[in-house]
Amino acid sequence: MKKTVYALICFSACVILLTSCEKDEDDRDKFVGSFALSETWTLDGGGTGTDSYNISISKSDVNKSDIIIGNLGNTINVFGAQMNVTATVTGSSFSIPTQSIALGANSVTVTGTGSLNDKLITINYVIVGQWQGQCTGFKQ
Repeated sequence: MKKTVYALICFSACVILLTSCEKDEDDRDKFVGSFALSETWTLDGGGTGTDSYNISISKSDVNKSDIIIGNLGNTINVFGAQMNVTATVTGSSFSIPTQSIALGANSVTVTGTGSLNDKLITINYVIVGQWQGQCTGFKQ
């Protein structure tokens, strides 16, 4: 009887130990990669247009719930510098908190939201005083 109890205790300890070592799933993993976007934009002073370009998304090293969206707004064509935006992931959605970003000699303030459904990403953002963009695209 003592051997059975001892074996049961050892087995239970092993199960608890192994389950506690499982890696937590990182919501950011599904966002990481390159996306081909189609964007419709509206200038604050009037006028609209469309653009197609690529963005890259990587995990932030600073905050475990943040991602970095590289080239949002295809700003290299407008400002000569790529805009890299920090966004906070919650499940399959993310928010772009209001942030000021230096783009060469210019500085812009950006904010927005987005989501990922399988490989389809949707992003709505505003570059304050410049334009609003609505993007959709697929993971490559």
